[in-house]
Amino acid sequence: MWSDHERVNRTIPLIILGCCLLAAVNPVRGGWDDGEADYLQGDYARAFKAWQPLAEQGDARAQYNLGLMYHKGLGISQDDITAVKWFRQAAEQRLASGQCALGYMYDAGLGVHQDYYEAMQWYRAAADQGDATARFNLGRLYYTGKSYTEAAHRFAEAAEQGHVAASFNLARLYADGTGVSQDATASLKWYRAAAEAGLAEAQYQLAELYLKGDDAPQDSGEALKWFRLAAGQGHTRAQTSLGEIYKQGTVVQQDYGKALTWFRLAAQQGSADAQYNLGVMYKKGAGVPQDYVEAARWYQQAAEQGNAKAQNNLGYMYAVGSGVLQDFVLAHMWYNQAGANGIDLGSENRDRLARKMTPEQIAAAQQLAREWNTRQRRENGDPPAIAVDARSVVPAIDSITNAAPPAAGGDMPRSGMAYGPLHHRVDRSRLWQ
Repeated sequence: MWSDHERVNRTIPLIILGCCLLAAVNPVRGGWDDGEADYLQGDYARAFKAWQPLAEQGDARAQYNLGLMYHKGLGISQDDITAVKWFRQAAEQRLASGQCALGYMYDAGLGVHQDYYEAMQWYRAAADQGDATARFNLGRLYYTGKSYTEAAHRFAEAAEQGHVAASFNLARLYADGTGVSQDATASLKWYRAAAEAGLAEAQYQLAELYLKGDDAPQDSGEALKWFRLAAGQGHTRAQTSLGEIYKQGTVVQQDYGKALTWFRLAAQQGSADAQYNLGVMYKKGAGVPQDYVEAARWYQQAAEQGNAKAQNNLGYMYAVGSGVLQDFVLAHMWYNQAGANGIDLGSENRDRLARKMTPEQIAAAQQLAREWNTRQRRENGDPPAIAVDARSVVPAIDSITNAAPPAAGGDMPRSGMAYGPLHHRVDRSRLWQ
């Protein structure tokens, strides 16, 4: 569900993960404070110089921060192998942020061989100390391994701490009854929590619930509010939904100008549905001067992405020579694609057109269809067996810390220890990964 992936904020905020300070890890405040001030001001090279001697003296916080800087290439050449070294030293001192960061490196295969079991060990160690991101990542891996009950438990832990993506995932699990009893009220609660925290996908889902009134009270005002908030963040489906709302005029007063604005914003980001709708509006002259060339251009873009309605309409444009040069071969090809994608009218149009074509033209159209399908499979491909979306785990190592590890004691993860079956298949259609 959630879009183009890791964006590094180079003015990363400071987070406070705890307040238990060890006498054995008590750096000279001048060096620490100077490094922190330099980091927050964006002078990463000076911050690195201030923290490096502290890290070498065994300060877990400085070790973690050096790991972060090596991982991000801040003030030093990017080097994930060295980042892992520093994260490991912090993790072995039981610094939760270091444990979570080391788990991430194993999870993503950065600086180390990818190892999900090792990742789970370190995530669990951090989660046992209350680290919300580690709890979320444990839930993600349990979900991937189809251990849905444990996944729901870990998402719930993180969600209760305010972890936004965990709140969203928990809402999805409650909506589907996966790993928990199906509960529309709980689903709505957690969607709202994620939406109020600013997650665009949650805002969109919440708007859909209020618009349809299936698992939430039907409320067009609430639906519009959340659609607008999501659309304002560039969420293409929310933008397209707003375009459809203004185009239809059932929820609000019909306004083709606003419909065009939202469709265009989504279309420019690659939304096939929005591109199709723009094609319809240009073909009909709804809110714009009628323009068959422009209609065909938008239908073409949507059709190339597999939008069946656009494929059928583009086939018609080629069949009659509207906005494009008449071409029965291309018309047959696009009608055929529309029919294969579930539009019965596309199949009917193809068969009707075939009666006007020569056998050679039909063969050429069928060859074009085969080539188009082959190209689509090559470009889109199958999803990888396992993927780590940067959005899911970057918060684990996206901020420096000034919190010390807990007092000595407690068990550390043991190498080779597993925490449940992992099949490492990501179902991206269901959860925020």
